[in-house]
Amino acid sequence: MGFRSFVAAMPLWLEEKLFQKHLLIQQLQELAPQIDCRGKLLFTEHHLAYAASAFYPSPFESAAILTMDGVGEWVTTSVMLGNGREIRPVKEIHFPHSIGLLYSPCDRRTAALTSTP
Repeated sequence: MGFRSFVAAMPLWLEEKLFQKHLLIQQLQELAPQIDCRGKLLFTEHHLAYAASAFYPSPFESAAILTMDGVGEWVTTSVMLGNGREIRPVKEIHFPHSIGLLYSPCDRRTAALTSTP
């Protein structure tokens, strides 16, 4: 079940998820070709957004921050250090190495087994 889910998910990740910024700009240009939106869209790194949402509202002045998911851009796991207003990346693990991709089918299966209609 897990390996089949992984194989089935790969085309979606490779065609859409990893190139989301490019696809979004392309679709916006199709909707409004007179507007050059490339310089007007700002993106942050996926894992930096996770780290910021955990660290900045926390009561800590400094902390080690660990983020893990299936894949965000090319990064699947990251370690960052938060200190004051700064978050600095220390280490990253890149796609296709991902504990999140391994975990996702297990999580879905567990949710399916425990959910009630």
